[in-house]
Amino acid sequence: MAWFPHRKQRPQRAPQHGQGAPVSMPVPAPVPVPATAPQRTVAGPPTDSERAWMASLLAGLKEAGIGGDAARLSVHLEQQLKSWMQLAPAQRPDPQLMISAFGLAWGEALAAQQQLEWAVVRTGSHADFVLVDATGAIRELPLRLVSERWQGSSAKPL
Repeated sequence: MAWFPHRKQRPQRAPQHGQGAPVSMPVPAPVPVPATAPQRTVAGPPTDSERAWMASLLAGLKEAGIGGDAARLSVHLEQQLKSWMQLAPAQRPDPQLMISAFGLAWGEALAAQQQLEWAVVRTGSHADFVLVDATGAIRELPLRLVSERWQGSSAKPL
């Protein structure tokens, strides 16, 4: 699929910010799994239908003029969150699609910089889109990061 070519086919380059200086993001350690956590299974890369869903959400952001490197995405996310919070609670639309779209865009920025791949982790009937390194270790949970920020459980911007 043209929207998500296999990472090995995509040229590897760091996102640019400002005067051509690359945005620096630390390489995180693998995400630990608590001993009491439900059994999780890394099912592998997203299916064609999952990739189509990802592409449609990313296209929606692009169509709205939202995109770029991680720093720009963070600013856009904060603007969208602020606008949403200013609405009366009864008038707020369900934010889940926006959270997913920003999580995918954030993940794409991290994947390009840190040479990570998308994978799907299944826990029972729930699926999480995660970024894994070459060994298959989970390195980032970008959709969950954005969701936590949206719900206010993160005190600082992404």
